[in-house]
Amino acid sequence: MSIAAENEPPPRAELAWIGLLLGWAGVMLLILLAWRAGADRPLLNEAYRVDPAAYASKVAAMTERYQAGIDFATGVPVARVPAGADVYLLAREGRWYPFVELDAGSSYRLHLSAADAPSRFAVAGSGLSVEVHPGFELVLALRLPLSAEAGGGAVRAIVQEPSFIAGAP
Repeated sequence: MSIAAENEPPPRAELAWIGLLLGWAGVMLLILLAWRAGADRPLLNEAYRVDPAAYASKVAAMTERYQAGIDFATGVPVARVPAGADVYLLAREGRWYPFVELDAGSSYRLHLSAADAPSRFAVAGSGLSVEVHPGFELVLALRLPLSAEAGGGAVRAIVQEPSFIAGAP
């Protein structure tokens, strides 16, 4: 293979490779856009830097307002949150606080933060899994599916223990 002079056009083989690469990049872009457009999952759409004490007071106010009882095994309050309400959850000391009961088939705005360590929040069967960090509030929309087992009633929808992120400070 020789180096072309300044005024000579590139060899045909080189143009073919460039065309092939540009075509493949276009195909991959279309696949990415189709995957994103067809995705049936909630998207994280808000994140804020928050004062941990101020966020903890929001969690306490929501818990007090909607408290329906106490989980006797752990002593953690259980909040029965009405459909369409904002749900404030805090990961601390290895569990989510408070436990919440949500209505199947209803929509909620979840506000998530961590008090002491980065944690993971996931909703089984939805594909939703996010990392939650201290000092940040993640806000996302969640619509719970109708459940035959729930009979349209309340569902204990939130896992009781977050999984901690390995290697976090």
